[in-house]
Amino acid sequence: MKALFWVLLFSLLTPLDWAQRQSSSSSAQESKLIALENAWNQAQLHHDAKALDTLVGDRFVYTDYDGTVVNKARFLADIRDPEFRASLIANEEVKVDLYPNAAVVTGTYHTRGTYKSKPFDHYGRFTDTWIYQNDQWQCVASHTTLTHKRLLRNSAVPPGLGSFLPLSPALKRWAKLDRPSGAGFLCLFSHRSNHRVSFVTAS
Repeated sequence: MKALFWVLLFSLLTPLDWAQRQSSSSSAQESKLIALENAWNQAQLHHDAKALDTLVGDRFVYTDYDGTVVNKARFLADIRDPEFRASLIANEEVKVDLYPNAAVVTGTYHTRGTYKSKPFDHYGRFTDTWIYQNDQWQCVASHTTLTHKRLLRNSAVPPGLGSFLPLSPALKRWAKLDRPSGAGFLCLFSHRSNHRVSFVTAS
């Protein structure tokens, strides 16, 4: 009778113990992925292409909000650009969704600095897809979307990257730039997608 009791008790505790181990493992993986995202930001701040080379997969793809696609080679080349000087790259509201040997990390970002000595201060959202292979996590796809830009005097406008459109009433409402009749133009363009820097400005 005692033997039966212990068998039943063990059968009840084993699933609970397994669930606890799984939860602990998931928490550890989530923390590691968040740490890797922060390491990504630090590498961008210091133009450390070598560090980012280990963080992204060989077939890494970045898709900008306007549909521009950047591969790993271009991504690493842009990281070395000395004219991009970020003073702040920070993530917030980071969420990790784990799958078998894969994860999707989402969150918001804030980036501030200068490009060609012109200041920028931008906010956006990002979605990064990571896979676990060869005993390490690597990001294989990334996408960012601009959500807010502080308008700064002398903001950076790299040549050849902008297109100018008159502001229609509907576009003003969409861009939350409702101004008196005859107000300016809307400039929509993206610069250095791997820097997570996009521009929206009006005059």
